Amino acid sequence: MNELAKLTDKILQEAQEAAQRTLQVAREEGEKTLQAARAQGEKEAKAILDNARRQAEAVAHRAQSQKGVEERSVKLAARRQAIDQAFQLALERLCSAPAEKMAPFLAEMAAQAAGPGGELIFNEKDQALGAQVVELANKALAGRKTAVTLSSQKGTFQGGFVLREGNIETNCTYEVLIMGIQEEMEPKVAAVLFP
Repeated sequence: MNELAKLTDKILQEAQEAAQRTLQVAREEGEKTLQAARAQGEKEAKAILDNARRQAEAVAHRAQSQKGVEERSVKLAARRQAIDQAFQLALERLCSAPAEKMAPFLAEMAAQAAGPGGELIFNEKDQALGAQVVELANKALAGRKTAVTLSSQKGTFQGGFVLREGNIETNCTYEVLIMGIQEEMEPKVAAVLFP
């Protein structure tokens, strides 16, 4: 019986070590994916901003011919439109990003947001991505002895997910993520668009 206990302990120890190695590899892969997504996002953001800058400069040039309050009003409206367009384009790029890049990112968000568990609601287009995210998130949550599931309910948002835990919903949609950074990023975007 003592030999059986030793064998069981050894198997459990090897399983825990394998799980730790797998978790470490997953974290490293997730970080690489996140870094690649950030680099791609910065590259695309630069292209978007360059295009928006050209458009804003054209609008600003036309607005210079006007005088007084009307001139200021037109310039402010053009700036607002260019900034809004930059964020809208960023949202569209995020929504069209490949699943292999977004699944680890969303899984990390789901694992961080999950309390006692819950269900992830995706839009109809992202149901397949949702299955990947649930699988990756549950791997990350394995140590916390909690899990998330894929909801059969479909959201009406453009991308990302909503985590529902009972009556509590955590909105991790792309729209909310963009809105969350927009206030902080607007001055930087404006500085790039309107030096």
